[in-house]
Amino acid sequence: MSKPVVLLDADGVFLRTVRPGNYLEQLYGLNAAQAARFRSMMHQCLVGKADLKLELPAFLKEWKVSESAEAVLETAFSTGNQIDDAVAEVVKTIRGQGIICGLVTNQDRHRMEYLDRHLAIREHFDAVFVSCELGLKKPDADFYHVVGAHFPSKQLAFWDDRPDNVQAAKECGWTAFEFLDAAKLKADLKVVLDAEPN
Repeated sequence: MSKPVVLLDADGVFLRTVRPGNYLEQLYGLNAAQAARFRSMMHQCLVGKADLKLELPAFLKEWKVSESAEAVLETAFSTGNQIDDAVAEVVKTIRGQGIICGLVTNQDRHRMEYLDRHLAIREHFDAVFVSCELGLKKPDADFYHVVGAHFPSKQLAFWDDRPDNVQAAKECGWTAFEFLDAAKLKADLKVVLDAEPN
């Protein structure tokens, strides 16, 4: 039986998450229309079709925020970027067993550059798949197909903290689990590794 490829999400899995996804909406008291426009812009940034540093100033002006885009992003990027040591240890262990381990994450170009510069996040993995570099994002089915094409005939075992991303992966034929903590990750991995081949 060939070993599976293990794929992990970044925020909320490999990285500890301390802020909700709608942090800016809460911080600046955005109304529904403002939040919707911001999310639409962020989608374009996450798939590499827009530049967050260029787009954000207009939003901050509309929201009557006096801080610069650089200051806002520095604050946003400098929190929620702590590697979960227990998860990193699991990754190190399974890579030591000859199992390919990859990072599968939705990020805009500037956040990914921050993670590379401050955490050297790619060094923890054998392969890294970033939405802004692929032009696709989770939970779009094409995202999973593009990633899967890198590992033909391999079982793909995936962990994400978002149920919609997990469900989409399952629909694309991956073995997928909702991440809770490193202990459950290890238990899930044991199930995957002990499974009989189909």
